[in-house]
Amino acid sequence: MSTTEETIETTTETTEVKETPVGVGGIVGETHVTSLDGLISVILQERLTLVRSNKNNTELFNKLQEFITEKSNNVTQVDGAISALNGFVTEDTPSDDKHVVELAKLHHQRNDLIGELKTADAQRRNIFSTITMTEGALQVLNQVLSKTDHTEEGTTEATEV
Repeated sequence: MSTTEETIETTTETTEVKETPVGVGGIVGETHVTSLDGLISVILQERLTLVRSNKNNTELFNKLQEFITEKSNNVTQVDGAISALNGFVTEDTPSDDKHVVELAKLHHQRNDLIGELKTADAQRRNIFSTITMTEGALQVLNQVLSKTDHTEEGTTEATEV
């Protein structure tokens, strides 16, 4: 064989592939619970996950509240500027007058702020609904766990908004 043929030639290696049992790995990768202690362990893990999620959602809710407050204050400031400029603009004022141009910019800025407020408010309402549902799930898990001798300190109280 010449060196050119050696370069082109490939070797094939076969490797035995072991099958993964059905129900293991991927989306359905949860193992089956085979005992009461295993079930309680799963409940405790899920409760901890919900508590962490609720904490993150509460922080996001508070940030959205701050954002909404800031944007509302900005709308108030823009409204004040619009009112002040309206005193300089009449029906006879030419459209290229600096007051008319600035007034148009302020109206556009106000509309943008209102759009941001609407979006933030919708997100805030969605987060609040998520927090409320998580609180309900935590209450159910806590009630189930209260029937057993398995409670975990630090995860029993729900996060308040």
